[in-house]
Amino acid sequence: MHAAVATAILCCLAATFSTAGYAPVAPFLVPRTQDVKILLTAQGVGMFLALVPAGVAVDRLGSIPVLKSGVSILFLACLVSALSVDFFIQLVGRILSGAAASVMFNSAMAMVMDFFVEPERGANLGMVLGIGTLGNVAGPPITTGLFAFCKAHGTPEPQALPMLIPAVIVTVALLTLQRIPQRASALVSAKTPLVEGGIEDEKNQSAEASIKQGTVACATSFFGLYGVGDCRVWVIAAVLSLLFGTMAALMGASSLDMKARGYHAAVVGLTAVPAGAAQMVLARVGGRFCESRRSRMIVMVIGSLGLAVGLLLVVLGSRFAPLAAKYVSAMLLASSAMAFVDAASISEMGHLATEWNIGYGQSVMASELAVTLGQSLGPYVGILILEAASFDALCLSAAGAAVFVGLAGIGIMPS
Repeated sequence: MHAAVATAILCCLAATFSTAGYAPVAPFLVPRTQDVKILLTAQGVGMFLALVPAGVAVDRLGSIPVLKSGVSILFLACLVSALSVDFFIQLVGRILSGAAASVMFNSAMAMVMDFFVEPERGANLGMVLGIGTLGNVAGPPITTGLFAFCKAHGTPEPQALPMLIPAVIVTVALLTLQRIPQRASALVSAKTPLVEGGIEDEKNQSAEASIKQGTVACATSFFGLYGVGDCRVWVIAAVLSLLFGTMAALMGASSLDMKARGYHAAVVGLTAVPAGAAQMVLARVGGRFCESRRSRMIVMVIGSLGLAVGLLLVVLGSRFAPLAAKYVSAMLLASSAMAFVDAASISEMGHLATEWNIGYGQSVMASELAVTLGQSLGPYVGILILEAASFDALCLSAAGAAVFVGLAGIGIMPS
C-alpha cells in the first residue's frame, strides 16, 4: 500500500474514533440533556471553524505540514478530554477534537489527491474512507465499553483510557508519514485533469478558465469554491450536509433516548456498530463510480433518495420491531447513504476546483464545510425534534429533506 494512502487511513481512523466514539458516551459523562447537546454540537463547531484555515494552509504550505499540525491538535484534545468529566474541560476537548479531525481529514484527502488521477484517485479515496472509517465501527463500542468497565471498577477518571486511544493511533500514523517523499505535493499539480485523457479538454478550456479565475479571484480568496457562483457546488454541499447531519442527529437522539430508558452504556455503543460497518463497505463501493461527472452525480442522487425511502420504511415498520432495532436500522441507512456518496462528492468537488483553477485543499474544504455544517447542527436539531415530538418525526423530517436534495441533484445532472 502506498505510504500516503496508509497515513491517510490511520489519520481518518483516529479522527473517526475520536468523534464517533464520543457521541454514545456523552450522555453518561454529563447529567443534563442541554449539556449533551452542547458537547456534541461543539465537536461539529470545532470541525467547521478549522476547515477554512486548514484548506488555505494546505494550498499554501502543502498537505504534509498541515497534517502534522492536525496530529498535534488531536494529541492535545485527547489529553484534555482525559483530564476530567467536568463540563467545561469536556467542552474544550470536543472543540479541539473536532478541529483536529477537520485539519487531519482535509490534509489527508488532499495528500491522496496529490498522488493520483482518476480512476485511481476515486478508488484510493474510497479505500481511505472505507478503512479509515473503521473508527465509526470500533469507536462507539470500545469507548462506551471501556468507560463502563473503568467506572464499574472505581477508576477515578473512567473516561481517560478510551479518550487516549486516538492518540495511540496517530502515533502510528506519524511513523508511516516518515515514509512519504517530502515533495509529495508536487507529484500531481493542482491543475492536472482529474480524469486521465482529459488533457486536451484542459487545453481547450484554458482561456475560459483564466477568465473565470480573474472574475472570481476576490470571492474565491475568502469563500473558496463557494465564491465562484456555481450552483453545482451548492447542490453537492446540500447533499453532504443533509446526509451527514442526519447521521449525527440520529446518533445523538438515539443515544440520549436509550440512556433515558435505562440502557447500559455498552449497549448504547453497540447500536452504532452496524452503521459503522456499512460505512466501511459502501465508502469503497462508492469510490468505484467516479469515472465521469454523470456517474458521480448519479451516486449522490441514489444516496439521497435511497435514504428517504429507507427512513420511511423504518417509520412504517417501527411498530413491529423493538425500539433498539429502529435506532440501529435508521443509523444503518444514514451511514450507508453518506458513505456511498462521500468519495464521489470529494472527487466532483476536486473536478470543479480544477475547472475554476482552485487548489485541492480548498476543494476538500468545500466538501468538508458542508459535512461539518451537518455534523454541527445535526445533534442539536435531532435532540430538539426528539424532545418536541418523537424519533419517528425526526426520521420523517430527514426523509423529506433527502427527497428535496435528491431532486436538486437530478436538476444539475449532466447529460
